[in-house]
Amino acid sequence: NRSSDMQVEAERKKRAQVLTSEGERQSAINVAEGKKQSQILASEALKMEQINEAEGEAKAMFAKAEARARSIRAVAEAIEKEGGSSAASLAVAEQYVGVFGNLAKTNNTLLLPSDTGNIASMVGQAMGIYGQMTKNRDGDVKAESSSDPVHSDKDHYSVFKSLTRKDS
Repeated sequence: NRSSDMQVEAERKKRAQVLTSEGERQSAINVAEGKKQSQILASEALKMEQINEAEGEAKAMFAKAEARARSIRAVAEAIEKEGGSSAASLAVAEQYVGVFGNLAKTNNTLLLPSDTGNIASMVGQAMGIYGQMTKNRDGDVKAESSSDPVHSDKDHYSVFKSLTRKDS
């Protein structure tokens, strides 16, 4: 009797060890599966975040491009109106002078026109460039009519001079 009790007890302990081992094994598998799923979900979340950011940036770029196109169309329409060409030339001249002012503030090396004391010459150069860009559009040859870019378009020059006159 004692021997059979010992045998039953040994088998019970063996089954308990197997069950404990199986439980620990299943627990380890569950933990590993949980980590795996967590990493997959985190990776998918990062992927979706990057896709959403890229789509947002693409939409923003598209919106900016559409706005820029509308702006360019509006400027083109304004240039076609009476006085539009002179206004565009003045805007180009103002930007040209402004760029030189900003360059002088930020760079150590600055390429300047040969006559920096003559602002009218600098503006004339800017208007000459503008004239070269627009001359082929409508067959406009005003910019080529004079070898002096400052005085090649009297209207632009007089507009600039009237705006820069010191009346103080």
